[in-house]
Parts: sequence; C-alpha cells; structure tokens
Amino acid sequence: MLNRRLWILFVAFFLGFAALGARLAKLQLSDAATWQGRLQKFLHHQYIIETYRGTIVDRNGRPLAQDVPSDELAIDYRAMNLDDIWITRQAIARMQASGEWAALEKNPSAQLQRRDEVKGEIADQIDAIPGAIAAQLAPFENKKPEDLREDIYERYSKIREKVHALRQDLWSRKYTRPSKDDPHNPANSAVASNGDSESEPDDASLDSLFRQLQIEDEVASHSLKADIPAPVALYFKQHAADFPGLSVRDNAAYNRRAYPFGPATAHLIGTLRSVRDDTYKGHKFDLPDLLDTSDPGDLGGYLPGDSMGDSGVELLAEDQLRGQRGTALVDLDKTDGKPAEDRKIDLVAGKNVPLTLDASLQQDLFNALLNPGKGLLKGEDGKTHFAAMVVLSMDGQVYASVSFPSFDPNAFDEQRGELMKDAWRTPLLNRALSGTYPPGSTVKPLLATAALTEKVITPEETIVCEGHFFRSRPDIFKCVEVHGPISMVNAIAESCNVYFYTVGQRLGVERLSRWYGTWGFGQDTGLELPENFGKIPQPLQRDADEASNVSLLLGIGQGPISVTPLQMANAYATLLRGGVVIPPRILMGTPSQKLQPFAVSPQILATVRQGMEKCVTEGTAKEHFRGFHLRVAGKTGTAEKERPVFDDTGKPVDDIEHPLTNPDGSPKKNEDGTPAYKQLIERHDDAWFVGYAPADNPKFVVAAVMEWGGYGGAHAVPMVREAFTQLETHGYLPKLDTP
Repeated sequence: MLNRRLWILFVAFFLGFAALGARLAKLQLSDAATWQGRLQKFLHHQYIIETYRGTIVDRNGRPLAQDVPSDELAIDYRAMNLDDIWITRQAIARMQASGEWAALEKNPSAQLQRRDEVKGEIADQIDAIPGAIAAQLAPFENKKPEDLREDIYERYSKIREKVHALRQDLWSRKYTRPSKDDPHNPANSAVASNGDSESEPDDASLDSLFRQLQIEDEVASHSLKADIPAPVALYFKQHAADFPGLSVRDNAAYNRRAYPFGPATAHLIGTLRSVRDDTYKGHKFDLPDLLDTSDPGDLGGYLPGDSMGDSGVELLAEDQLRGQRGTALVDLDKTDGKPAEDRKIDLVAGKNVPLTLDASLQQDLFNALLNPGKGLLKGEDGKTHFAAMVVLSMDGQVYASVSFPSFDPNAFDEQRGELMKDAWRTPLLNRALSGTYPPGSTVKPLLATAALTEKVITPEETIVCEGHFFRSRPDIFKCVEVHGPISMVNAIAESCNVYFYTVGQRLGVERLSRWYGTWGFGQDTGLELPENFGKIPQPLQRDADEASNVSLLLGIGQGPISVTPLQMANAYATLLRGGVVIPPRILMGTPSQKLQPFAVSPQILATVRQGMEKCVTEGTAKEHFRGFHLRVAGKTGTAEKERPVFDDTGKPVDDIEHPLTNPDGSPKKNEDGTPAYKQLIERHDDAWFVGYAPADNPKFVVAAVMEWGGYGGAHAVPMVREAFTQLETHGYLPKLDTP
C-alpha cells in the first residue's frame, strides 16, 4: 500500500516537473523572442523631441516672425491633477525638511495625521495657482484677473488633452478596447483605464501597460504661460515654496513667437492660434514605435494645444513653417540616460519662408505715416484718418503694404477679444488687400485707354465742360470746375468729370463692366494671401434712364464699383505694361507669370501716360510734387462713400431721426432705459492717389487711399510722395532731377 502511494506521488512529481520543464522550454525557446521584446520595451523609455517653427524673412533675410527663447511658467502634470501619490511625497519631503517627520517618528499615528494635514495644505496651494498667476499678470496685460484665471484653466484642459492624446497614441494600436473612464478625471490611474479588472490580462493589455508606463508627459512639467515679464518670473522664483509643482523655466527655447517689426507687418505676417479641431482631427500626431520598424507613425501631426497659423503668411505657409517632432529611446538599463543612436528620429525644423517685402522699407513707411510731424494721415478735417498703401514693383512683387490702424502681433493673444470687437477702427482688417472703396477718378486713365481702344473717342476730340453734364440740371453730375473745351490729356490731368461722364456714356454699362473686369476688378488678383474682390457692375436689364445714369457714374469711378488698393496698383501696372498681366506675389518662391488678355497700342499708352505725367506736373497732384526731385506720374481720385459714424472715443453716434422698435412696435430701449436709435450713416469723400516712378521708365506703382480724407490731390498724394522718397532712400529708385 505504501509503495503504491509512493509511486503515485513520484509520478505526480514527475508529471509536474515535466510540465514545468515544458513550460520553461517554451519560454526559453519558442517564446523567447516575444518576452525579450516585451522586456526590451519595458527597459526603454521613448520620448518626444519638440520641433520649432520656421522663420519668415524679408527679401534681405531679416526675420519677420521667429521662435525665440523666453521665460515661462510651467506646472508639473501630477500637481495640476492633484495626484495623490505625488502630493503624499511632497508632504513627506516638506515634513522631512522642517524636521517634523523625524520628530513624530515614534508616534506613527500622529505622523500620518500630520502628513494628511500637510497634504491638504499643498492641495490648497495648488488650487491657488491660477489665481496667483492671474493676479501677477494683470498689471502687465490688458485683461481682468478673472479672465486670466479662466485662461489658465483652459490651458489645464489643453494639457490634459495633449497627454491623453499621447497616451492613446502609445497603446491604442495594440489595445483598442475603449476605456469607460473619463480621460480628464485626475482620479483615474494609468492602470485603471487599460482593462477589465475582472478578467486575466491578455498579451495586448500587458503590452499596452508596459508602453503606458513610458509616457514622459505624465510626470513632466508643461508650459502654462510663455514669455512672462521679468517681475512675474522673479515673484514666482521667490515664492516657489508657496506654489508646489509650479516652476519658472528660464529661457525655454522655441516657446514664443516673436514679430520684430510688430504693427508694421502685422496684417501681412499674421498671427498664430491653438490648433483648430478640424485640423487636429484631420492630421493627428502619431508616435512611431522605435522598437517596431513596421510602425512609421506621423511625427508631423498635431497635438491638442499646438499652435498653427491663424492669418497672413503664418496661415498661408503653415505646411512649410510647421516642422516635425522627433523621438528617441533611452535604455533604462544604462546609467548615462542617452538615447540609442539607432533608435532615434531627429526633429525636422520648420522651413524658412522668404517674402518679397523689404522690412526696413515697410517699417519706415509705417513710422512715417504715424509721425505727427509729417501729418500724412490728417484729412481735410484736421483729424487722423484710416489709410492703406501698396508698393508694387513692375514685375509683380509686393515690396510694402501698409494698413492703418494696425495691432501688435506680439500681444495679440491678450488683445484678441478687444481687437475683434472694435467696430470703429477695425484694426484686424488689412485695408490694403481687403478694404474696398469706390475708386473715384483714379479709374480715368483706365477708361481713357478703353475708350481709345474701343474707338468711341479720339485723343484730339474736345468735350465742352460747363461744370455739369446736363444743361437743364446743374445740380447733378457736376464737375469740380468749369474746364471749357478739353481733350483727353488735359481731362486726365485736370480730372474733368464732364469729359469722363461722356466717356462712360459712350462705352455703356456692358462694355464698362467688361473693361473693369479686364483691369482685374471684381476678381482675385492672384496674390497668395486672401483678399477682397470688391465689385464691378453687372450688365443687367435696366431701363434707358437708369442705364445712362449708371454709365455716367461708372465713368468717374462711382456707382456699383469698389476696389482694393492692391487691385488699383495691379491695374496701373497692367496698363503700363501695355496690357500684360503679372499677378502680384508676396512669396519669394512664387514664380512670375505673364498673361496678355488684351493689348494696349503704344500710341494709346503714350497718350494716357502723357495725361498722368501732366497730372503731377500741372494738374491735380502738382501742389505736393512741386520741386520733387523724382519724376513721378499718376492720377488723383476723390470718391464718395457711406459709412457708420463713430465719435472720437469709438462709440456709435445715434441717428435720432430713426428710433429702433421692438417686434410689437413699441420703442426699443437701451440697457440704461434710454431710447435706442439706429447708428448714424454719413457720406464723405475718400482720398486716392495712384502713382508710378520714374515717369519715363516705371519701376514701381504705389496706390494709397485715406478713408474720408477729403480731396485726393491734397490728402492722398503726400502718402505716395513719402513712399517714393523711401524707395529712393532704400536704393530702389535712382535720383533723377525734375526738368
């Protein structure tokens, strides 16, 4: 009996050891590669190498937008999420530093009770961080402390979204079972979000756990506020103990976008904003697995909280400027902490984007406009007016483009809300590209070319100007003066309305519409940046009287037509090239294109140019070019336009003749109980001048408009004269003496 039992026990032991041996053999032989791979992943830490945005430079290589080092406030991810383990360690460290931990060592219960009290103190201090940052920043930023505090909480959310996205990217491809837990809840642990606690973890869940343990961003500090003022940085350095988890990172590279030329180039260069949801979802960051060569990932994608171009060249060249993150592995089995050379993907910095702009010319022009001593923005009422100017070379390059008022892109994040609400100044509007205005008499050289080409008039034919077009109605369709018999050259020089009423009438609405389109109005000029197309007349069915009146107005650049300063400069350049269209461009890499939808004969062009030269030497622009040492030609313009009226503080002016009513017909009231009125609308004159130089060999065209400035010859000409002076100063125009 005993021997039988011993044999049974022996067989049981033998079978057990055999099974164990088989299992060991399987692990050592067939499963060796699998477990070695898992061990390798567990012993390696993969981290991200941040990239930096490319620099936007002018034609001479001067930076217009670049990433620069700055001081920033950063918070530990665990502190931000009130991680209990992290706070416990901080509490113990604080007690050890003060001697409390050692003093209570013989009384564990009191020691733990005091530890929990210190944990509560630390949690309260962490909760106070957003308010403290807001209070310190408020004197330096144009925001209320409560708004700044909300900005910090919003940044908290962005950081959590980013870490969550990284966590998903690290393990979702291996373990795709969705978590039921809220990823933004700091109480959720890493392990809890990875599987079903009631079942045995499979290979995929184990692998995902190993990879999740490698997420550096869950134990790292994240930027809360970049480019903080020096006094704010000093305050938080001095009070570091009062704000656990918060740190000041000195000169953190590539965390601030700087715009050296500030408001002068703001509209063209543009600004940044947090990545839009549609962009993020369409191009997500995808971290490759460096231990798995079959996993390419996508290091060029976006993470929540990333910045992207919002306007201007920053948006236009987003793909070139963005760059690509890098990644590397650190072998935890080594002590040097250096990445394995064969387990690294270097970052790809964003590419530099060169523009056709001359930053110095742009800055000098902008400063000249703002110089009160020059008075270039003063209209006929003596007040400062809004204005725009474009400097275009004959080969289509934009050398300068000024829009006033402007804004400081370096402070855009703090001022965005107020800038967007400013209905009076509309500082975010690029008036040079998107401001639309009736062109007034600046169209007269263009219509003269059309009329001569269509043979509805000859250069020698004279039109009698009696100061108005209709003999029986001297109060409408008037001219600025009585010119008497006048031919084309003098009509351009003296800006005779009666002459061009006649030209408009002879061409008719249909041909006027076609020719305005030919000059590039009502459509995209081809510039790479967004622009407003304005409007041109449509050849609709009209009765004879209406069609006649519309054609008269279009003959002097009024009526159903509006253009941008860029379109005017482009149209004049097309005229001076004899009908050759070269789309304007601002990116240095954009190739020049030439089109010729129509041809202007040399004889016609010579006649029109003679009129524009005489405009400067003897006509409506002569006063401000008297004695000027450069030969300039061009055309003035004065155009009526309606606009809402604001007072000098930017408050809308009420039209007391038009009270507002509620849907039931009762008088509408303001919040203070006073009657509500429509905003007053008034009609005043915009001042225009489009000029080119040198007059005998054009190299540059400059178009300028001053909103409600008054007479173009008095208030737009000085701006263009300043532009030609600056072009000469910067070496783009030769010094030619006026005969």
